[in-house]
Amino acid sequence: MSICVACQKPLEVELEPEEYEEDVQMGGSSSGKAPAAAPETVPDDVQLNCGCHFHWDCLLEAYQITECPSCGKNIASTSPTGTQQVLCTLNNEGGLQENLDILPLLTEESYLKAYPNERKCRAFLEFCREGDMQAIVGMLQGDNEDSDEDEDEDEEMADDDAEGSADVGIDALLRYQDPIGEMQSGLHAAVQAQSREVAWLLLLLASNLPAAGVSA
Repeated sequence: MSICVACQKPLEVELEPEEYEEDVQMGGSSSGKAPAAAPETVPDDVQLNCGCHFHWDCLLEAYQITECPSCGKNIASTSPTGTQQVLCTLNNEGGLQENLDILPLLTEESYLKAYPNERKCRAFLEFCREGDMQAIVGMLQGDNEDSDEDEDEDEEMADDDAEGSADVGIDALLRYQDPIGEMQSGLHAAVQAQSREVAWLLLLLASNLPAAGVSA
């Protein structure tokens, strides 16, 4: 088996079944049986077009846009539509995928690494793109339920954050525009995905916000 060029470990990760986790936490099974078998492994192999293999997390840690972080060869190419792409062979728990463009994922993860306070806004934007009404409602309801409890805690944390952190309340989610995706908002994403239900929900919520700064 090939190894990751970054950490020099086998290209696999361990999965722990729920039963195994419960037994370990409780010091053994309540039924008296021995703990479940050792965790199974699944592939975790990203083979770049230069031939180097990485774990996904190791690639994210060392990622450079146009060059392999190990051998320095150019890994970017031009797609048939004229856009930049980074093709690879990905083998993970989802199976083997060849000629997969991972540039969007690498760009997303690199951005979140630099701006972790935007993770919730970007998750909200992705739900809008997928038309996942249940996830959107759950996220918005969570903001309402947690707002009072988090208010005092947020005030205490504000003094400790030198740069400050972005508000992740409902207003911030609705106003968020994707800086790495043509400044697309959740409403733009829902309309593009032809998700009428999500679009109407966002329009209704946005109508209750102050007019300044709201984009549709």
